[in-house]
Amino acid sequence: MTNKTADLVAVWMQGLDARARASKTMDTYIRWGMRMAKRWPAIIPELFPACVEAASASLRRQAYSATTIHGFQCAMASFAQCVWHWDEERRKALITARPVQVTHAVPSTDEISTFIGGLSEPHRTIALLCYCCGLRISESVGLTLGDC
Repeated sequence: MTNKTADLVAVWMQGLDARARASKTMDTYIRWGMRMAKRWPAIIPELFPACVEAASASLRRQAYSATTIHGFQCAMASFAQCVWHWDEERRKALITARPVQVTHAVPSTDEISTFIGGLSEPHRTIALLCYCCGLRISESVGLTLGDC
């Protein structure tokens, strides 16, 4: 990493601190930034979008998930914002990957009835209490007779 690249990463770190990002997000962003800095000794704004796209393509070939690639691209957009003061439109152009949205199937009332009906006591009572009252397991276990 050249001194110029190290200086850019230092400016970015200060920018991340000023934005009060979550520490896990900051750690991940900095890790991506350090990987970029090692790969490209000189980072210039004119070539930056092409570098981000090349790195994203490399991550795809290595079978990284779309969510991970999206995180990488968000980190690079943050870098461009902090270092070169890119506007929102220019930053968003760097983010082409979309995180995978996980949807959980909602069981039907028949499926719930079959599940609860297959339980033995006292598990059936606890399951019914959770289902009917919207309680978590920990909340139902902690109930006392006075709570009811």
